[in-house]
Amino acid sequence: MSNADNRSFGNQVFRRGPQLLIVGAGGHAKVIADAALAAGFKVVGFVDDAQQSAPLPGMRVLGTVADVPQLLQRAPGTQIVIAIGDNAARRRVAQEIIGQLGGQPSALRAREASEAREARIQARAPHPQLRNLTSDPQGSCPNEPTSPEAPGPLSSPATLHAGSLAGACVHPCVGPSTSASAGTRVGTSVGSPDSPSAATSVGSFSRLPTGSRFAIVIHPAATVSPYASIGPGTVVLAGAVVNPGTHVGEHVILNTACSVDHDCSIGPYAHLSPGVHLAGGVVVEAGAHLGVGVSVIPRRRIGAWSVVGAGAAVVDDIPPGVVAYGVPARVVRNSQDGSE
Repeated sequence: MSNADNRSFGNQVFRRGPQLLIVGAGGHAKVIADAALAAGFKVVGFVDDAQQSAPLPGMRVLGTVADVPQLLQRAPGTQIVIAIGDNAARRRVAQEIIGQLGGQPSALRAREASEAREARIQARAPHPQLRNLTSDPQGSCPNEPTSPEAPGPLSSPATLHAGSLAGACVHPCVGPSTSASAGTRVGTSVGSPDSPSAATSVGSFSRLPTGSRFAIVIHPAATVSPYASIGPGTVVLAGAVVNPGTHVGEHVILNTACSVDHDCSIGPYAHLSPGVHLAGGVVVEAGAHLGVGVSVIPRRRIGAWSVVGAGAAVVDDIPPGVVAYGVPARVVRNSQDGSE
């Protein structure tokens, strides 16, 4: 019998209220648990394959990732958030949990695989920046959709996921009593739900898209426009700002005091570290990691699974699968993140 089998999964753990199971029990989990509690979630505990002690006092590690289906079966209304800062590890655990719960590969995951393949192809050849070539200032705007794999944030009506504004500071034109449905579209009136029967209250807890068990955690000290969309599993931490027209994908980390201006697109599993600033129309592709204090000027693109070092100023596009840093940011080597 494993150690996990000896753990208690008693019903007393799962009390009334919006319940949240946190996957991961390290330092990042501590911050997410704090944000979730501030937003009004009931944190029922943590699961972690290595950590045996909870990151906050009075809480428990209930088991490992393999125990997630059992825990959710005991409390069907419980939602999940993955508190792992490493992007590739967060993707791997998300896919493991989706598989455990009987999920099927989605178009999103197919797109991620395509992006990862493209990153590997790009990594095989020296990047133009390494040959002292610069991007064409008259080139096409990276915010314009060029293929289904890289849509602009407003190329088609995005979905405002119910729950994306839970507990957050919202635009002053939308009060806490304004209703929004699970299918409200960005750019339409927030007060005009597609399905009145599915209406929920902005600023209160809202149900997730059908079939999703991944919560959206937004710290009440964050500011999220009602005309932005936030994907399941994403966390928006204290002091972060998300402006209108921006689309944020699944399992993204918008860390403390980062700012995302209008019409940006943040791909799944990306991580914007504390103090990152994106100007308008920036595209951050899947799995990209921007270090502390990175600044990106308008209409630039950060490629899939690339890493931009702390304090960098991005004035040119960064290709997939590389490491870049400096002022201005320059590509210095290939990255292994997300290449598996």
